[in-house]
Amino acid sequence: MQNFSPIKKRILQYIEYKHISKYKFYQETGITRGVLDKDSGISEDNIAKFIAYDKTINLEWLLTGVGEMIKRETVSNESQAKIYSNDKDEYIIRLQREKIESLEKEIKLLKKECAKASNYGVTTKSCEKLKK
Repeated sequence: MQNFSPIKKRILQYIEYKHISKYKFYQETGITRGVLDKDSGISEDNIAKFIAYDKTINLEWLLTGVGEMIKRETVSNESQAKIYSNDKDEYIIRLQREKIESLEKEIKLLKKECAKASNYGVTTKSCEKLKK
């Protein structure tokens, strides 16, 4: 029976959890093929490659086995980013609507002024454009 390091065991758990093959994992992480199958420890370089591969991995879990595999903060940060983005979009839309309403009121007032002016026989190019 092989005696894997605890960190290797957790990386193997991660691979199983993500439903990816070791081959694909080696390709995507840059970790040398076969490292996880050897009866030895794992280098700092390979641990760093794994951590860089998936920023959502809970480092406390990886190193000690304590906590959940995937950081909860990551999910909430992503959710917060989406909420912020949605709030920002809604804010922009609200500002645009307010601007449109303001411009529509201004156009209405200008049309009234032009109508008054035309009653006195005064016409301008601006008023002609408003009629169109």
